[in-house]
Amino acid sequence: MTPPTDAARYKNHRFPGEIISHGVWLYYRFPLSYRDVQELLFERGIEVTHEALRQWCLKFGQDYANQLKRRRAQPGDKWHLDEVFLTINGERHYLTNGASFLHTTYILVFYKLNSAIERDTKPDA
Repeated sequence: MTPPTDAARYKNHRFPGEIISHGVWLYYRFPLSYRDVQELLFERGIEVTHEALRQWCLKFGQDYANQLKRRRAQPGDKWHLDEVFLTINGERHYLTNGASFLHTTYILVFYKLNSAIERDTKPDA
């Protein structure tokens, strides 16, 4: 989540390094404004101004942006999909891996797709 903090790096700041690094991480990781990050921190009981967040992002932000950019998904990465739509002979079929459904639902959907594929690919005798 938040990169490790170095105590010397955040010396002479009003807030601990963990709070500063979490605020900067939130700003660079998600499409949030300074005021959005301010509200999120306020909900956790931390009163900080958006101007302080802006200063933190100017001072510490480039390191976070570089780390997040380095960890961005690459074209060769593996993607695990929970659901997919397949088109077989012009008819759309829905396939799910059952992550949020019962195992029997997964087996039933997979069985129906397999039977449809077999039915459509069998050569006529």
